[in-house]
Amino acid sequence: MNSNDLSILSKSKRSQEFRESIPFVSVTSGLSSFGYGFIFGSFMGAHEAIMLEDVTRKQRFNKGMKLVAQNGWENGKNLGFSSFIYSLVDTSLQKWRAKDDRLNKAIAGCLCGAIPKYKANSKNVHRILKFKNEVKI
Repeated sequence: MNSNDLSILSKSKRSQEFRESIPFVSVTSGLSSFGYGFIFGSFMGAHEAIMLEDVTRKQRFNKGMKLVAQNGWENGKNLGFSSFIYSLVDTSLQKWRAKDDRLNKAIAGCLCGAIPKYKANSKNVHRILKFKNEVKI
């Protein structure tokens, strides 16, 4: 092997290490899942727009486009965030434990479900406390 072959191999190895890095895997997984969720949500919004009645054709079109955009954004955001968390935890555990087994997937799945649930509950607790302070029972 000459030096040119070695430099090509080292570039290939660096490229592979970058593609297997935790940030790259997490971000690409999150972005691709956002795209899939956006497409799915757009179809669901279009289905809801078809069901609109008692409005003119122009109003139905305008409301339909808003529904398509809103549903697409919400579904894309939720699926992208969940996929990002799952792949971040899974890839981190693979690097840390030097294993790729079911335990990594189970832990990643539990955290993927627990983090959004925790965020939702913490927002609700703040709303409840604010409401109790305003009512003064």
